[in-house]
Amino acid sequence: MQALVLERSAPKVRVVDLVWVLLLAFNLTEFVLTWLRVLYGWLWPILNLPPTPPIALLDPPSARAVFSTLLTAHIGLFVAVFGARAIAFAASRITIKYDGLLMQCAFGQRWIPDDALRGLRSIELPNERFVVWVDAAKGLPLQNWLAPLLFGRWAWRGFMLTSYSEHFDDAVAHIVLRLKQKYGEEKFADHFKEEKPNWLLRLISAPFATVHAVAKTEPPLFTLRQATWQMSAVSGALMLPLLVAALIHLQVPWGALVVPWVAMGEWPLASIYIAALSEGYARKLTFQEAMRLYPVTQLPRWLIAFALTLLVIAGWPFLLYVPVFIPAIGIGALLTLKLTEALFEIEFPDSTLGIFVTIIYQAIVFGIFLALLPR
Repeated sequence: MQALVLERSAPKVRVVDLVWVLLLAFNLTEFVLTWLRVLYGWLWPILNLPPTPPIALLDPPSARAVFSTLLTAHIGLFVAVFGARAIAFAASRITIKYDGLLMQCAFGQRWIPDDALRGLRSIELPNERFVVWVDAAKGLPLQNWLAPLLFGRWAWRGFMLTSYSEHFDDAVAHIVLRLKQKYGEEKFADHFKEEKPNWLLRLISAPFATVHAVAKTEPPLFTLRQATWQMSAVSGALMLPLLVAALIHLQVPWGALVVPWVAMGEWPLASIYIAALSEGYARKLTFQEAMRLYPVTQLPRWLIAFALTLLVIAGWPFLLYVPVFIPAIGIGALLTLKLTEALFEIEFPDSTLGIFVTIIYQAIVFGIFLALLPR
């Protein structure tokens, strides 16, 4: 049987490839500079070089800090290569063969034999787009960590396919055929599930429409318990870059212990504010109703957390985090603004009244994040 090659669309390939290339380029630059600093510190007394190098970037570390500096640089490079490999495989070139799937990218290839396939979960997004999770005994690097976020379940192995890939239907058809052959028509239903998208996927695919639908539903769609889980996830998202930074720099992750608790404080404060704001409009909200509505607007903070994690791995300069926080705060503020517009049937600029607490409190959270970021 002739193999079928699934080509990636050119714009998406360039974006994904650019991400992992930049990740490695930034980290390699810092790695080389670290070695140059150390070498300058070793050689300046031997070669009679000036103790202070002419270029500030080459200032050598102290003699006591040389080992820890080099160790940190090597751990950072290892994490960068590991992360870049996972990103590259996220847009791998897929070749369908009669006995399995061959995933190829710049970092090599991964063979997924048909007998490793165990199940399929399909989620339909707006505009007839699909995200599919393939349960398999062999998967792609780090993609099992996406399963709890995007599919609401833990997965030890597997990989994700999206309808953005060309010939997506052919890939899914191949997997379905092999699963039917493996389990039979009757038992196949136990291994194939069609699910509704969770709220994070809905916000990623159609953020404004999702927030509008949530706001217009009375009583609120979420129970207080569900909202608590949502806000806990939002607050915990910032642990990811802090933990990775602590690993690279071999430090106690104090920030990962402190920042999530501080971030949780945004929930009651923003809810009190929105409930108080509602007194001036036709729709009156209680504090509990506002508590049940607000967390969903902040779920995209996981995207921010992933972006910050990539910057940590790349060795992003400390002061340059500040301009990054502007769009990070802007995403949460924009969705809160849309919630305010839908709740009270007002338009911009009147709706900006609803985002004051969000902007101010998130600025404080990211300020504490930066202060506690290991470096």
